[in-house]
Amino acid sequence: MHFFTACATMTLHFFRLVMTVMKTKVTPFQIAAEICAALAVFSTILYFLFLWPALPNQIPSHFDELGQPDAWNAKYLPALLLGVQLVLYLLLTLLSVFPKIWHLPVEVSENSKPVLFSATRTLILDMKLLLVLAFGYLIFCICRSVQLSMFILLPMVLCVLGSMIYYFIRITKISLSDARRLLREEENEEK
Repeated sequence: MHFFTACATMTLHFFRLVMTVMKTKVTPFQIAAEICAALAVFSTILYFLFLWPALPNQIPSHFDELGQPDAWNAKYLPALLLGVQLVLYLLLTLLSVFPKIWHLPVEVSENSKPVLFSATRTLILDMKLLLVLAFGYLIFCICRSVQLSMFILLPMVLCVLGSMIYYFIRITKISLSDARRLLREEENEEK
């Protein structure tokens, strides 16, 4: 338990330090998503390392539409998935920290930048959390040779799609309200 507390504290301090340097406000949801994603990655690593000596030489590498294993591979497969999970986590963490590298499909005024950047950062952190949880669950099922549950996978896919749709609409609304405000200002200047 101390390990998880240390990981959460370390992640929180890192996130706050980066956001202080970037002079960006951080919402409580962003902090919670960052901590949960870090804990998910560290938990998956610990779980995998704990199970590695006991893993059989052949483990599931593919699951059919019912979630049953239907192909088998060498026991290093979860290590590859763990590497993918870790790389995704690190890349999305870097992406969430540096808003200058984001390509937003809309013009952003200086007034709406903080709100738009916060919404986009929340989307990235939300996606990061859902992806590392999905990879963690997949690694768990592979290591245990158990059936993938549609009661977990389907809601996870729906959460990813729902989150993307929600933030797309939110970012579009922010952009449209900013554009309307700029048009009103231009009209007032012309009068």
